[in-house]
Formats: sequence, C-alpha cells, structure tokens
Amino acid sequence: MSGQKITVVQIGARRHYAVPVALYGVGRLARLYTDAHAESLGRLFSPTEGIWLQPGRLLRAWYARQPGGLPRDLIVSFPMFALRRMLLRPRSGGRARAVGHWIRMNREFGIKVNSRGFAGSGAVYNFNGAGLEIMREAKQEGLKCFLDQTGAAFEIEEALIREERQRHPGWEIPEPESGAIDEMIQREREEWNLADRIICGSGYVKGTLQQCGVADHVCAVVPYGVSTPRDNYAAGRTRDGRFHVLFAGTLCLRKGAPYLLEAARSVSPDKIRFRAIGAVAVSPGAEKEIRGRIEVLGTVPRSEVPQHMAWADALVLPTISEGSANVCYEAMAAGIPVITTPNAGSVVRHGKDGFVVPIRNVAGIVEGIERMASQPALCSEMGNSARNHVRTFTMERYGWELMSAMGLDEN
Repeated sequence: MSGQKITVVQIGARRHYAVPVALYGVGRLARLYTDAHAESLGRLFSPTEGIWLQPGRLLRAWYARQPGGLPRDLIVSFPMFALRRMLLRPRSGGRARAVGHWIRMNREFGIKVNSRGFAGSGAVYNFNGAGLEIMREAKQEGLKCFLDQTGAAFEIEEALIREERQRHPGWEIPEPESGAIDEMIQREREEWNLADRIICGSGYVKGTLQQCGVADHVCAVVPYGVSTPRDNYAAGRTRDGRFHVLFAGTLCLRKGAPYLLEAARSVSPDKIRFRAIGAVAVSPGAEKEIRGRIEVLGTVPRSEVPQHMAWADALVLPTISEGSANVCYEAMAAGIPVITTPNAGSVVRHGKDGFVVPIRNVAGIVEGIERMASQPALCSEMGNSARNHVRTFTMERYGWELMSAMGLDEN
C-alpha cells in the first residue's frame, strides 16, 4: 500500500469524518463519497435553487456536517439520495422494518458509488452493512478493501436483543415477520469475507466477530478519538440538592432501557434525578412507565447536548450491545464519570473513571450511582480521572493508529 491512495465511502458524518480527515492528513485520501454534507445541502434546500424547505431539526443536523479541512473537489455527494433516504425512512414499526430500509438504501448508495469509480485509488474504506456492493466491485478491479465494523456482529447483537424481548415482553411494538434481519446477517458475512482488514472500535466488537469465525489476524482494534473542545462541565455545574443521572442515546432494548428504569425505581427520587435525551423506540406502554420515573426529553439538537452534559453528575449507559459508544467518550471528555457495561466497548476503567458492570446488572448500576451520590469527592475524582484518561485518545492518535492498522505507516 506504499503511496497508494484510498477512497472512503460513508453515509453520514461518521465520527465527524474522522477517517477521511485522517487519510487526507497523511496524503492518502483519493476521494470521499457521502450522501450529503453542509455545502451540498445548502444548495439543495436554498430558496433560489433546488428544493426549498423550512429547515427542521433533522436538516439542522445535516447542516452541521462539516468535513473540516477536506477540499471540496475530493468530496462527491448525492443530496437527492439523502433526501429520499430521509423521506422513505420508516416512521413506525420495529427493528426489522428499519433494517430493511437500511439494506435498500445501502444497496442503492453502493450502486451510485460504483458508477462513479474509485478515482485511481488502490483501496476502498467502507462501513459495515453498507459496503457489500462497493467491495464486490473493488475486488474485481484488484483493490484492497478495508471495513470499519462500527458495532458488534449483527447476528450476535440480534441474539442478545431476542433475549431482551423474551425478558421484557411488550416493550417493543410488534411487527410482522421479515427476512431483513437474516439478509443483514448475510451481508455482513460477505463483507467480512471480502475485507483485507476489519477495523473494530473495541475489543468487544472484535470478540463478536471471532465468535462468528472471523480470523484474529484480519481484525484490528482502534479506539476512537475525541474531538476538541473538551470543556469541563463539572466546573460550572449548578446544584438543586439532588444527584443528576443522564442517559444519552435511543431508549430501546439494545441500550438497556428496562435496566435504566429499574435502577431509577431502586433509588430515592428525592435524592437522585434521572434524565434521558435521545429518540424513544419502545412501545407506548413502556414509554409511559419510563416517563413515570425518568424525565424524557426525546431527541435534542447536537448543539444542546453540552447543556445536558453540564446538568449531569454521571452518565449511565446500561447497554446490551454497542460498537464503541461515542457518548461515553464525550461524557469523559466533559469530566463526567460513566457507569456502563463491557458491551459498550468504551475506554472507561472500572473504579477509576466510573464503573463497568455486567449487562443486566441493575444492582451494580444502583451501587455505582449511590456510591458517587453519597461521596461527592469520589465522584469528582472519577470525573477528573475520566477527563485526563480520555485526553490521550486524541484525533491525532486515532489517525496514526488507523494508518498502522491499515498498513499505511510504512515509508
């Protein structure tokens, strides 16, 4: 791979464009294919050209997609595809319906990319579930293929979610049988077979691939980097006499919503207050139960996340399966201790930056909350430890470790 350039293909901003920015920084980016970024959307939704729409919350999020430092002539976007993808997104139904939508859109995006070619590059970098069509074409042209496995192996994750459905009947909205889940499992397996190297955000992710038979030498673990600024929200935190617990993410079975609720019910509301930000993806009955004990704010603009971090004394993420949860990095960078599970794939160190408890262990979550709530000095110490630890996970470090994992650090 000495001197050869790489084409990156990604839908969405994907960790603030960390991969293409890192490759560009070392002179290895051939082209970035994406659905839409701020500049392309500005044209699409302007009143003088394209389609004019009053920007809503989602469009404001799109406008925040700023591929910082990347020359625009290296970016190819498909804003009309992005619009169709948004409009066709299921507004109701469960996981299988959403997965079916992902597959259709990912396949369409791959075909669009293939029609444009790989800009004379020697390799392509894709993301799991969205790379199959691209990797097939790239292999025919003799290119190397890198795959970013952003989450656990889909079949392992799906097995865990099936267990959650059995443990918590009625928490999800029923949906008809669908072949989408099996199709996604097969897509991932084909992607693994085509990949020359699979980049995993955590040891947890790598472990799930190995459970599925992926060879150890094909996988590399590269923890994510944290973008600046790294504000210490603890310094300006206001108090109301209660300990503040924040959950950030989609309220769903995969992220451990039932265990969050059980933990909230196990402590005194006069002493400990819970808040959740993020989409709600549970049944109306389950949502009503959650709202009975937890302040649920729903999806908030990314620009408002810092104010919720500033409100929090601790972040709790009782997740059943992740890749390497970005919210854990963000909380740690803000000086907030974290209580989470090994399946979050985080860099939290148990007893130093917070607590890492087994999945489905409500007692461990409650113990961690109550220890920090009753020992402010311990909570502060863990927050400072988390902030200092995550400072070492810089974007520069991420870039160089990514280069090394792809074999691009050779002179």
